[in-house]
Amino acid sequence: MIYRRGLCSIDYRQTDPSGDIQNCETFPTCLKSVEITFNEGIFQADTFEIDDLGTLELDKEPAQFGFSEFCDIPPAPSPEFVIPDTLCVGDSVRTSGANNALAHRVRWRLIGGVDSVQFDSTIFGYRFQNPGEYTLQQTVWFLGCGYSSERTITVLEPLEARIRPEGVVCEPPPLNLTVSSNRPLTDYIWSTGQRNPELSVSQSGIYSVAVSDGYCLDADTVSISFLLKAQIYLPNTFSPNGDGINDVFFPQGTDFVPVRLWVYDRWGGLAALEEGPEARWDGGNAQQGTCRFGTKTGKKEKREGLYERINSHNFITPPDISPPSNTAPPAARSSFWRSASAGPSPL
Repeated sequence: MIYRRGLCSIDYRQTDPSGDIQNCETFPTCLKSVEITFNEGIFQADTFEIDDLGTLELDKEPAQFGFSEFCDIPPAPSPEFVIPDTLCVGDSVRTSGANNALAHRVRWRLIGGVDSVQFDSTIFGYRFQNPGEYTLQQTVWFLGCGYSSERTITVLEPLEARIRPEGVVCEPPPLNLTVSSNRPLTDYIWSTGQRNPELSVSQSGIYSVAVSDGYCLDADTVSISFLLKAQIYLPNTFSPNGDGINDVFFPQGTDFVPVRLWVYDRWGGLAALEEGPEARWDGGNAQQGTCRFGTKTGKKEKREGLYERINSHNFITPPDISPPSNTAPPAARSSFWRSASAGPSPL
């Protein structure tokens, strides 16, 4: 009699002298034997007589039996299984491809930073919270014998990707956006739909990218602002006489932030140096005469010029040359002032 998932049936099979069935797989057994010692002794049994036996009638019907050669033994359980060999930290995973449903017992064991054991489950599931190397082992028992198989799993650090450059851009468009990351990337998809490693942009706006290294995902978003060419105006007069009107000299205009303002006297000596967004000059103790000034802005542009102090007013003419050196000889400085002309000079 063979028990089949709740179905009880009777099979007659012809075996060879060894007890095997032809063309049917045989399986080893690992049975544990225990030696038992019997102590013989004398025992007594009670006897009794039955006076009358009852009669029981049986109905019988003829039955026919047929025989055929077949073998429907299912494959033996196996410890082999399938699981990804590389994951990203935070991923959840489950095993597949396991043939352990008919095993008499199943044990899963995860080793590496953790030691997790799970019994009698046909699958194993786990969420990897920490990066590192792990080993997953499955052991199945069948007819008393144990069989094991294991797989190595690598859990990667999170993928970190950043778009470069970002923020305010002083150079004129177009601008190439690239992605830097802590591992080589295999896939890109920009907010514009492009899938190239670089994105050329010509307008201010917000741009994002999603990337992958084949295992992990990450995304980044940046805001790009193209600045127009700075319009810098330097007044040609100012009157530091304390009347509250045009008492200070400072660069004016749009699309720039002052970084440094310097003023030299006619002999090349530094008369004033002001720094920061509020850089400006109140004339200080400068004497009447011609002086040179310069201003540097956050737009990487520079304006320079001359001013001449006449009573409490200053007349300014921008030249296209650098501030004079303090070590220049007097003759060179005199020639310098006579040859000044208007125009901006790049940094």
